[in-house]
Amino acid sequence: MKLGQLAALTSVSLLLASPSYAATEIEWWHAMGGNLGEKVNEIADKFNASQSEYVAKPVYKGN
Repeated sequence: MKLGQLAALTSVSLLLASPSYAATEIEWWHAMGGNLGEKVNEIADKFNASQSEYVAKPVYKGN
């Protein structure tokens, strides 16, 4: 393959490559401790596993 062909192939490959986007992170503040806090984490984990557009991050903030 000649240099010009290689450059053209590389340019086309770069143009056709789909951009990758990072998931939108959502901080989910809560005051649930103990079993309820574990349930909040479980809900967030299930939500995160169900799709890839958003990431729910539960954050315990206390009372």
